[in-house]
Amino acid sequence: MKEYARVQEGFGSMAIYAVSRYVPAPELLVQKAIGDEWAIKPGSLDEKPMHCVAISSDKERYVCWGKPSSFRDLTWAALDKVITMPIRPMMIVTPQDVQVVSAAERKFQQSIAEHCGIDICYLTRRVQLNV
Repeated sequence: MKEYARVQEGFGSMAIYAVSRYVPAPELLVQKAIGDEWAIKPGSLDEKPMHCVAISSDKERYVCWGKPSSFRDLTWAALDKVITMPIRPMMIVTPQDVQVVSAAERKFQQSIAEHCGIDICYLTRRVQLNV
């Protein structure tokens, strides 16, 4: 099942066979989170958790994303980059259409992220059939 989730991200050798994909796709997800001037650095898209290095002019920023249930993994991945990159990492929590992150959970997650020097945002995604 984990491989299927990666395929829905458009990641991996089996991605060409996916009948459905997460939208927005990684490039748009990154732009919605940190701005239209940012793009995914070629070759930087990777998994466990899904992440990339975003570039804008001469700046680079680590961005990772995943479902609310992967908050711990996202935090750990971003925390590793707080020390090695000059710009705060961005963690994107991506509930799907029917998932809800409660106000209390968001407040708790935002407090952890702020304490760790990580930016966090919430962007809803959905699964769309490839046409």
